[in-house]
Amino acid sequence: MSRSKKISELYRVYAKRLGKNKLNAEEFQPMVLNMAYLEIAQAKKNGMSYDTKKLFIEYTQAAIEAIPEYAKEVNDPRYSTMYVGFAATAEWDGLWNFLRDYFESKLGVKIDNESRKIIRFDSSVHNRYENGNLVTTSEALRKVEINLSQDLKNAQFSISESLSNKEGNLISVKGNKYIYVGTDPDFMFEFVLDSFGNIELFSLTRTDRNLRIDYLE
Repeated sequence: MSRSKKISELYRVYAKRLGKNKLNAEEFQPMVLNMAYLEIAQAKKNGMSYDTKKLFIEYTQAAIEAIPEYAKEVNDPRYSTMYVGFAATAEWDGLWNFLRDYFESKLGVKIDNESRKIIRFDSSVHNRYENGNLVTTSEALRKVEINLSQDLKNAQFSISESLSNKEGNLISVKGNKYIYVGTDPDFMFEFVLDSFGNIELFSLTRTDRNLRIDYLE
């Protein structure tokens, strides 16, 4: 199926789910961009190459072919500036999980059969260590979220206000301590679970800076 036909089909599905005959630009544009992101994300998972700029242009053209009135948005001088943000988001570690939620919640479409486990941890104090030495203790609320595969071998980590999604792979389990190295190898994550499966300590390490931050309740 061509991209324009896929866009037309999902357009109808999305509009029907919203109880509308047509989508507005704020609904349609993210849908098109997320379809392009999905193609990129699938290429990454399959170890295939992709051309971000080419896909951005081709999905724009396909969207106009599917919904001609979308040309009004594309002809806006500000439209071309979207590519910078598009290209940055295409490399975001959290992209696949975001797309999983988007397509299932908005369109009722499952992009995979994976079930994930979410662990959340509210930290009120964090200690900052540089070169192994404690340099500051800060009382500040930080919300840690860990999105885990069922076998715990893959995880995505985020910390409110300080760290957007970073992906990591499990390298060590010592009792209730789990250690992950990031797909960006400058990052390492570890957390300790209590007997109820709740986090009692979460640590972020920047190996390139000799920096570790311990997040405590």
